[in-house]
Amino acid sequence: MKRVVIAISPGDSRFAQLPLANHPQITVVDGGDERADSVLAGLKAAGDAQWVLVHDAARPCLHQDDLARLLA
Repeated sequence: MKRVVIAISPGDSRFAQLPLANHPQITVVDGGDERADSVLAGLKAAGDAQWVLVHDAARPCLHQDDLARLLA
């Protein structure tokens, strides 16, 4: 994985306090009113990435083994 794009609510003050907030491979974008708007903002930030995985953090039950299989 080269980069992670995270869509957060505009004005969110919690994310900036997390240790990973300043990680060089993380790009933060403003999320939208709907999940689809947030996904679109993330896709735009991903630019010309050949592959993109979209994870809905409202349903965070992604096991590490499943992610490894997706990336294999």
